Amino acid sequence: MRQRSALLFLLASLLLLILSSTLQAQFSGRLAGTVLDASGSPVPGAAVSLFLPGSDKPVLTTKTVGDGTWRLIGVRPADYDLSFEATGFAKTTLRPIAVDPARETTVQTVTLALPTVSQSVDVAGDAQSIQTSNAEISATITMEQIAKLPIIDRDPLALIQTLPGVTSNGNSPTTINGLRTSYSNMTLDGINIQDNYIRDNALDYTPNRILVGQVREMTLVTSNANSAASGGATQLAFDTPSGTNAFHGNAYWYNRNSDFAANDWFNNQAGLAQPRLNQNQMGGSVGGPIRKNKLFFYSNYEAVRTNQQLPQDPTILTDDARNGIFTYQPRGQAVQKVNLLTLRGISIDPYIQNLLQQVPGGAAINNFEVGDSSPGLLKNAAGYRYNQRDNEVRDNVTARFDYNLSTRHVFTGSYIWNRDNADRPDEELDFSQVPRITNPNHSHFLSLGWRWTPTATITNELRGGFNIAPGDFATSQQFGSYLVTGMLFTDPVTEGLAQGRATNTYSISDNAGWQRGRHFIQFGFHTQQVRVHTYDNSGIVPTYTLAMGTGQDALTRNDLPGISSTDLATANQLLATLGGYIDSYSQTFNVTSRTSGFTPGAGNVRNFRQSEYALYAQDNWKLFQRLTVNAGLRWELPGVVDERDSLELLPVIQNNDPVQTLLSNATLNFAGSSVGRPWYHRDMKDFAPNIGLAWDVFGNGKTAFRAGYSISYVNDATIVAAETMAENTGLIGISSDVGLSGRVSSGLPAIVRPAYQVPLTLADNYANDPLNTVGMINPGLNTPYVQQYSFGLQHE
Repeated sequence: MRQRSALLFLLASLLLLILSSTLQAQFSGRLAGTVLDASGSPVPGAAVSLFLPGSDKPVLTTKTVGDGTWRLIGVRPADYDLSFEATGFAKTTLRPIAVDPARETTVQTVTLALPTVSQSVDVAGDAQSIQTSNAEISATITMEQIAKLPIIDRDPLALIQTLPGVTSNGNSPTTINGLRTSYSNMTLDGINIQDNYIRDNALDYTPNRILVGQVREMTLVTSNANSAASGGATQLAFDTPSGTNAFHGNAYWYNRNSDFAANDWFNNQAGLAQPRLNQNQMGGSVGGPIRKNKLFFYSNYEAVRTNQQLPQDPTILTDDARNGIFTYQPRGQAVQKVNLLTLRGISIDPYIQNLLQQVPGGAAINNFEVGDSSPGLLKNAAGYRYNQRDNEVRDNVTARFDYNLSTRHVFTGSYIWNRDNADRPDEELDFSQVPRITNPNHSHFLSLGWRWTPTATITNELRGGFNIAPGDFATSQQFGSYLVTGMLFTDPVTEGLAQGRATNTYSISDNAGWQRGRHFIQFGFHTQQVRVHTYDNSGIVPTYTLAMGTGQDALTRNDLPGISSTDLATANQLLATLGGYIDSYSQTFNVTSRTSGFTPGAGNVRNFRQSEYALYAQDNWKLFQRLTVNAGLRWELPGVVDERDSLELLPVIQNNDPVQTLLSNATLNFAGSSVGRPWYHRDMKDFAPNIGLAWDVFGNGKTAFRAGYSISYVNDATIVAAETMAENTGLIGISSDVGLSGRVSSGLPAIVRPAYQVPLTLADNYANDPLNTVGMINPGLNTPYVQQYSFGLQHE
């Protein structure tokens, strides 16, 4: 019967593997321990039951094997009561037992007593502070610690820096054990929540912008993670709070404001009021039973309303300069003033005159941090410092349900919706009180899990979900048919065009555990599907640059006797500004498909995708009562980066020789799966071993010697790196010219659409621009990996 159950379990697991299409790393916690009798002999067949506090119905059950050991996997992170029962012994209960996410918790050795008048024994239970069952190096921050720590803005990512091995100096991204930040994998309820497109700050930013009320606790595994862990050399796992048999809730409100703060030094110097800050952060949570011992819920809402200002310092013209009068001072001579418009016999260009009406006059000058003026000499340009709005509106909503159908079937699900609408005054200077560039972002997160325990020694956990995370830079600027740049004063027209990305991550994992004698065998399948939609409208509006170039009648020293080279350059810039003299133009053209050719007004749109898969198996072997050996192997099948419509160009490899291809007049052509030419081959030889040992030196759980070695394959910004190499000339055309003559008011020169040619040779590429480079991806590209080894003696 036992063999039949095991066979059915293996068949069911195989079916799940076939049906699974996407996955992530192991999230749930694990419990392990040993049961002995009073003489120190193992007690086989003892019933081990896990209860929610105050419940009389177990959530999970298992039995000890021949050497008295037992294990539970797929345990929802929470606080539990743990009971042990065996024939001829009194029932023993440990409480409370805290289960942490993504790590194994070793429970103190339980010694069963003979029955007396009392038929049960209660023990203050806790996890051993010394890990004696594996070589993982990990640490956990609990909900109690999270609640007590002062966390500015209630950002749980700030807690990472309190853990050992984590480094952050405020000027560079956070790192763990000196590794690149992109080598770390971060999950919430088992689903990756990182920006899997741009991973340069993978430990300091998540598109979801989660808050403290959405996190129960966090675990960081810094070395030798279990073979079930994927996606990084280090693992950071968050889990959401869950309901219990008792109702619990809270409400809070925090306020930060500038009422008692000192003014900015530069604002003081400019006679400007203190930048405003008034931040209100409020919310509450409630959780409890829907059906006692069976169905539980947790909900949380948190809002952030930040009303603040950011000092800005654009450049404006003096009153003289606005009218064409240029001021300079030759060395050792008196200040000179020359009307440049009269000198050239022109008037201010109407387009520029319209812009000047949107710019404060010279009376608004309040500092000299920009421009060519100084406190002792007001020349042609200076600074106009003002406070610009920098508001942010955030709403974070969390809902979680846990359903203990029976000890065989446990279901869990969490959903998070986070909104973050933020002003972006840091993106571009202008004169508006309300920034025109904003981040109107919101994310959707879902994690679903099913834990199935067909027998006392076999467990399977299936988990899947997604993280939908857009990152948009929107603009409210209304653009005309062209843009003009190069003025001596700051342009009141915000020139930044819309751009952004949506990074969607879909995950599924299937993790199984089988206790067989002294062996606890884990195995499973993982896959992660990343879909990235990017768009960039930069350059698609024709842009004309003002300057007194080779096609214009520029000012010389003969026009302005005694002038310095620096002042002469400023004089020419002022003349070009007021006169509207055009020196160059530029416009970017993009394709919308492989056959569209260059399309005016079309942005650069790409749809990248990457699909990763992995299989793993690990054996935790209790070699002796006090010595455990861990041995695992993970087979990674890293994703091949692809563009959905094959809108990237790569050289056509000749004679299977990439180097010779680049040295020859090779052909650049479309690359991607939709044209049958993948960017590179999937690496099929990424085997990641994981070995370790843990020795309970004295058998009391107080002193342990642990050692381990592992290889981890990592995602080092794979999509961006591959995209950079595949962005060859051909699908983005730039039409430009320099050394022009004429003025804005006299008619703008027409911009000619560049010729579209694909395929093209490397000679064509260099003929278009001798400075062009050609990017190429090695067809046999290898995945980066990290080797880790550790050994140490721990004593409580």
